[in-house]
Amino acid sequence: MHAAMQAPEVSPEAYFQIDAASERRLEYEEGIVIPLGDDPQGLAGARWHHNIIKDGFAALLRQAFRPQGCHIISSDQRTQIAPSKRFYYPDVVVVCGKPEFLEKGDALTLLNPYLIVEVLSPSTAERDRGRKLDAYLEVETLREYWIAFSEQPHVIRYARNESSWIITTHKGRDAVIKSDRYALSLADIYYE
Repeated sequence: MHAAMQAPEVSPEAYFQIDAASERRLEYEEGIVIPLGDDPQGLAGARWHHNIIKDGFAALLRQAFRPQGCHIISSDQRTQIAPSKRFYYPDVVVVCGKPEFLEKGDALTLLNPYLIVEVLSPSTAERDRGRKLDAYLEVETLREYWIAFSEQPHVIRYARNESSWIITTHKGRDAVIKSDRYALSLADIYYE
């Protein structure tokens, strides 16, 4: 995992300026700016398998959700994780209904994700399964959070019902993630 940049805590407004000027995506957790990427020197970019899986999710979710009036964005949509002061760039985010943004008149920071997918990588796995998971599960509009492993066909799905989160695990190429809105085969996501 990358350590946070060695700097004093910054305000969200200062983070927005730093993020806008950066050549790589930066996330923010309550005063700390965190660079994304697998390269130990801090260079931008994800590994091949991470990108294959992320793009597979985006393509299949687009097929399932577009007819329902939803939007699917991969990687570059900053998302505020309210009520906390956290700003993340999920690997894939689904928005159903009208997108809402923090900035009036400017679509930079999404406020109402419906479904989020994070593909684990060596630099992000601990945060995706720890602090990010805890933060995502508090987002009122979020109905599903998926954690996808990059080394093997394996997805952990958190789905909100009326009073709690239901956790299901999907392993192997024959596994299918199902709901009343979709049926996604892991073989179609984890292709070579």
